[in-house]
Amino acid sequence: MFDPSTGFMRGRLADGSWRTPFDPYSSGHRRDDFCEGNAWQWSFSVAHDVRGLAKLYGGNNKFCDKLDSLFKASSKIAGKNASGDISGLIGQYAHGNESGHHIVYMYNELGEPKKRNVM
Repeated sequence: MFDPSTGFMRGRLADGSWRTPFDPYSSGHRRDDFCEGNAWQWSFSVAHDVRGLAKLYGGNNKFCDKLDSLFKASSKIAGKNASGDISGLIGQYAHGNESGHHIVYMYNELGEPKKRNVM
């Protein structure tokens, strides 16, 4: 679920409240809300509706900024039992994990295809 207060996808409990504590850098392989990644990587896992995801972030420009921040963020991975699949990090973009290979192509949908070549 998208949490507009954090700008990340995040787990919710049955009562609708957000799972806490929340750290977008945290990974607990198969013991948290994300498989083979963390909130940074999985927040972009909406390849089927890039424009809809951009709307959640406030439009194409703001979503483009969020994409840029993925590549510029610290490459730290927090948490116990972090997934070994989070590899080949460029910021928080995990080039070593196939679940995120589509992310650079989101720039095409945002009208910024040149950006995918510099990241």
